[in-house]
Amino acid sequence: MLRDMFANHQSAFREGEQNVMRGGQSVILAFFLIARAGWAWDDFCMKAYGVLGHEPLGNISCLEEFEIDVPIPSANELLVEVRAISVNPVDAKVRASLTQPMPAARILGWDASGIVRAVGSEVTGFQPGDEVYYAGDITRAGCNAEFQCVDECLVALKPSNLDFAQAASLPLTSLTAWEGMVERMRMKPGQRILIIGGAGGVGSMAIQIAKMMGLHVTATASREASRQWCLQMGADALLDHSVDLATQCREMDLPMFDGVANFSNTERYWDFMGEWIAPMGHLLLIVEPRMLLHVGDPLKAKCVSIHWEFMFARSKFSTPCRAEQGQILRRIAKLVEQGQLRHTMAKAAQRLNLSSLREAHALMESESAIGKHVLFFWYDDALWSPPDEDKRKGHLWSDCDDAQYHRKKRCARRNHHGDDTTYECELGHHGKCGSWCAGRFGGVFWALGARKYAVVHAYLRGARRHAKSHSHGIDAEQWSHSDSPWAHATGHMAGCFSIWTSPSTAWSRTGCDGHGEFVRFLGLVLVWSRKNALNHAAMNDAEMIECAENHLQMQRLRAIMHRLRAPGGCPWDAEQTHASLVGNMIEETYECVDAIQRNDMPHLREELGDLLLQVVFHAEIAAESGAFDFDDVARGISEKLVRRHPHVYGDSSANDSDAVLAQWDAIKRREKGTEEKPFLHGIGVGLPALMRAAKLQKKAATVGFDWPDEVGVIGKIMEELLEYEDAIESGDDAHAEEELGDLLFSVVNLIRFRKLQPEQVMAAANRKFEQRFAKMELALKESGTTLEESSLAEMERQWQAAKER
Repeated sequence: MLRDMFANHQSAFREGEQNVMRGGQSVILAFFLIARAGWAWDDFCMKAYGVLGHEPLGNISCLEEFEIDVPIPSANELLVEVRAISVNPVDAKVRASLTQPMPAARILGWDASGIVRAVGSEVTGFQPGDEVYYAGDITRAGCNAEFQCVDECLVALKPSNLDFAQAASLPLTSLTAWEGMVERMRMKPGQRILIIGGAGGVGSMAIQIAKMMGLHVTATASREASRQWCLQMGADALLDHSVDLATQCREMDLPMFDGVANFSNTERYWDFMGEWIAPMGHLLLIVEPRMLLHVGDPLKAKCVSIHWEFMFARSKFSTPCRAEQGQILRRIAKLVEQGQLRHTMAKAAQRLNLSSLREAHALMESESAIGKHVLFFWYDDALWSPPDEDKRKGHLWSDCDDAQYHRKKRCARRNHHGDDTTYECELGHHGKCGSWCAGRFGGVFWALGARKYAVVHAYLRGARRHAKSHSHGIDAEQWSHSDSPWAHATGHMAGCFSIWTSPSTAWSRTGCDGHGEFVRFLGLVLVWSRKNALNHAAMNDAEMIECAENHLQMQRLRAIMHRLRAPGGCPWDAEQTHASLVGNMIEETYECVDAIQRNDMPHLREELGDLLLQVVFHAEIAAESGAFDFDDVARGISEKLVRRHPHVYGDSSANDSDAVLAQWDAIKRREKGTEEKPFLHGIGVGLPALMRAAKLQKKAATVGFDWPDEVGVIGKIMEELLEYEDAIESGDDAHAEEELGDLLFSVVNLIRFRKLQPEQVMAAANRKFEQRFAKMELALKESGTTLEESSLAEMERQWQAAKER
């Protein structure tokens, strides 16, 4: 079957199919090598931890270390080499629930960070080598294993400023806190929240997220270490949950809480929460009670909203919004990188083994943990580079036996070892295995992207020891071994990866007989595939949906719009024209202006995207008729900017903004040939009237047609006001309307003279009026009346009061 899959890939490439490389170059190479060797995927095993299904089930002692096959990623999955895990109460809960023998081993753990080693055929957002973090799916095998398959929509790139151990402390607790507080409770800035269990994993993240939301945070902690931890997370005040909380609140004269997030014992604090939750408050729970609870008064009388949070609900029930978890993790990563959130690993991570895992489970069950308990796998990236000779000699290789354990065991079991000669690794450890086996294992592991295994077999199984990093991949010659045909195959893989990174120099690295055509084929596929990734029209639906490459985001947007208007796309998008989109463009422009005026950066980012969409939309429509395309638009504005900034890109000079604008207008007139046209020609008639008035006045001022100072402008305003009064007295409505226009034009002139924008000034006046009117309305309501029932005198009195507030 694997041979057939590879043959299909060859055929697809020859036919020019775009998606020949979906699933990654390493997976195609793995299929080829596995098929050629006659091996099945399950020839590769891994170490894992969990429950095997024999007595005593449920107890900590049922946790065992065992060896199972490396999983195979499905179409939408990533194969992740797990680097670090953190232990959560859910791990102990799942383990304790296993009281009956099971048909297969149950791998525990749902909090991990690691490196993507292979991707499924339909994965679009990740590629081998990506460093990721995730919580995963509780219905699937967990992360307490060297490899794990996980759906790409549940995964995100880990924060770049954290190591694997620190990143592993975040996913499950961040998702729980974010979903519970941001999506469920939806509290407003300035409100008060009580977090019960503030020093725990979820509580630690909840404190930080609550502060980010602008809430006043009170957290509970009993021990001094826990109290200090909560304060480090950002808590404003502390309560001791080892004594009665209600008594403490009364002694401290605390007001009721707008929200209570209980991350500890639900039934223990149930009565307290009912007493101290404010009317219309929000109650967040994550721990299922062990007894029946009364959910009526006082919760009913206060109209309290009760929210349950279980972060695995989305994946367990395959909800339409399940991909939101990956989005949340991306937001968390960005906030961590910006310094707004921090990891919650309370102490140095421990090496993952059976003893440390059992200890971590016991700690979780004691409910005394602070922050997150993190465990890491034994390997070190510094080893697999490999390091310089002097560093290798001093590296800690006490774990060398672990490195050989399961792979050597499987190798011997299948009788694939070679001449059984004794070898000595460069760090002084001894063992037995032939270099033929080294090439076979190392070659396929390299193909899978698991470079550490390829290198460790080169070290420990007799392949040439002087493999080293190369700027264009691993040098094929240094991977060759005279006694190892499969080490030659590894050399071919190095050549393939060299082609991927540097096609012009790769051919000199392939140098092994028998497989050159395959190397050339794969190299061409890689180069061809990368080239087509830049072609916006060639992107398929999967590539459009999520693109991880920042420099391709513009191409992605164009590809999406191309797809929407193509046959079989969106009917609404397909029927739009330049004319039908005019209103949308105006609306999006004003939305951007509004966000700028409110200094709302998240909203501005969104609205700028909407405005950019309008540009791409019009460019796509024009491209369909052959008028122009987006590249023409971008090229045109780039060339215009260069031409009209000769003081930057040429020999001209402009020492201030006024000189720049005068130079700009002069260049513009020359370009457009407007010297023979009216001076004010070209100022858009489609502009809002106030904005166009300011532009007309500004351009007239460039030739000296302007008031010398504000006094003259104010005098003109008074003159126009008197003329309006005369028109009113004469009963000439048409003349009065004309004079109103002159009056408004003169006011715009004054605004321009003050170097302000009339639209912004008017928008500010609108907001001020709206706010004062709302205050007046509220004051009337508090006095027992309404706007309709109030007299003009009463409204005026409240209006004046609102102005003073």
